[in-house]
Amino acid sequence: MLKQLFFIDTWTFAYANDFNDFSNIENCRWKIIKPRLFQSMADPSITQTNTTEDKLDIIYENINFFTGKGSIKDGEIKLAKNRFQSKGNIINNRFHTSFPNIFKVQDSEYLIYENEEASSLGIVEKNTFSNINIEGEFLDPVILSINSDNYLISSYRNFENNLKFKIYEISNNFDIKESDREYIHNANSVRNAGKIIYLKNYIFRPGQNTSGRYGSYLIINKLSIEDKRIIETEYKVIKPSLIDKNANGTHNISVNENFVIVDLRYSKFFILAFVIKLIRLGRKYSNLN
Repeated sequence: MLKQLFFIDTWTFAYANDFNDFSNIENCRWKIIKPRLFQSMADPSITQTNTTEDKLDIIYENINFFTGKGSIKDGEIKLAKNRFQSKGNIINNRFHTSFPNIFKVQDSEYLIYENEEASSLGIVEKNTFSNINIEGEFLDPVILSINSDNYLISSYRNFENNLKFKIYEISNNFDIKESDREYIHNANSVRNAGKIIYLKNYIFRPGQNTSGRYGSYLIINKLSIEDKRIIETEYKVIKPSLIDKNANGTHNISVNENFVIVDLRYSKFFILAFVIKLIRLGRKYSNLN
C-alpha cells in the first residue's frame, strides 16, 4: 500500500559499447544515463553509431512525468561524458505514442511506432514524411525481413484481454495482409522488445516477459527459418538486475555493431505519487473514450 501511495515508476537508458554476443552479454560494461528531475524515457532504438564524433544516435519514447503521455523524439548520447541530449520531437500529438523504430522496406524507409490510443499502426514514410493509415491494434510493431520477403510482427489483446501474437505479410506501398507462413512463437514473450536483430548469421527476436508485471525482463528468442514456418526458441534471458541491481524492469533492447542499449525501470519515492497516477489514468481514459 505504501508503494502505491508514495512510489512512482520512471525509466532511463543503459548502454554498453563492448557487446559481442548475447551468450556473454552479462560481461558488458554498462553505463547508466542519469535522468534529469522529472525526466522519464524508454524504448530506445539505435539509428547510428559514430565513434569518430563520440556519439550514439537514437530515437526513443519521451514520457511526460505528470501525464504519462509518450511522444517520439530523437536524441544522442555523448559517449565520453556519458551524457544524454534530446534533439527534438518527431511525433507529438494528443495520443500516447511509443516504441519507435526505423525500417527499410523495398526502396523506402519507414518510421514505425505504436499508436494504440489512435487504434492504428503508426507509420511515416521518411522521404516524403507522409503518414500511412492502417487501422487496428498493433502493439510493439517490428518488421522481419527474410530474403526478399517482409513481415510485420506485433501483438494485440483479445476479448479476454489476453495478449496474442500476429504476423502479416507486407507488399509494395506497405499494404499488409495476413501471412500464410506459420510462426511458432515463444509464448513467454508475446510482446516484442525491440527490432529484429541479425547477428552472425542468426536472427533474434527480442521479447518482453510480462508474467509478473508489464516490462519485467527481456527474452531473446532465436529464429529457425523453414520453408513455410518460422520457429523460435528461447536463447537468453536478460533481467534488469544483470545491468543494475536497483532496477526493477526492462522491456526494450537495441543492438548496432558493438553497441547495445536497453531501458531500465526504477520505482522512486515521490510525495505526490498517487496524485500523479490519477492524472495519468485520467488522461489515458479521456483519450480512449
